[in-house]
Amino acid sequence: MQTPRFMLLALALLALAGCDPALGRAEFAPPQDRWPSTLPSAIARETPAPAVPLQYCYHTLAQADCYLTPQPGRLGFTGTYPIPGQY
Repeated sequence: MQTPRFMLLALALLALAGCDPALGRAEFAPPQDRWPSTLPSAIARETPAPAVPLQYCYHTLAQADCYLTPQPGRLGFTGTYPIPGQY
């Protein structure tokens, strides 16, 4: 009687081992709207988002490869990301 329960428990643990309740999102600190008002903010609300570095993208077959520096010998230049002046 003990063996079937153990096997059922082992099977349930094995099935749950692949579950990720956070769906791959790690939360190192709660968002500011959930912080108590007694704690200071780590970053001021008016702080702008960090700049996205300009990337130079080239296509090969059905795939785009993006680099932080231009690749002069590379064919298939499709443009830069983000588009300058868009954001």
